[in-house]
Amino acid sequence: MKKYAYILLILASVSTMATAQIKIGNYSFKDGSEYTGELKGRKPNGKGKTVFKNGDIYEGQYIHRRRCPRQSGRTGRVRYGDGVC
Repeated sequence: MKKYAYILLILASVSTMATAQIKIGNYSFKDGSEYTGELKGRKPNGKGKTVFKNGDIYEGQYIHRRRCPRQSGRTGRVRYGDGVC
């Protein structure tokens, strides 16, 4: 019985650590663009939105601070500040 309680305790602590790593917040890129969304280790990772200095907006997935390419099966959406798509 103690063995099962110990295993449950380990599983609970691992799942708590995994969920604690993803947070919602803001990140400023070097070019002045502002990201709002999921962060992992204080860097964009997951769903988010970036507003670029010229007014363009990207909404979609990020992995390790980078927008996901279409080849990954995850797509994002870009809206241009001048209204042109």
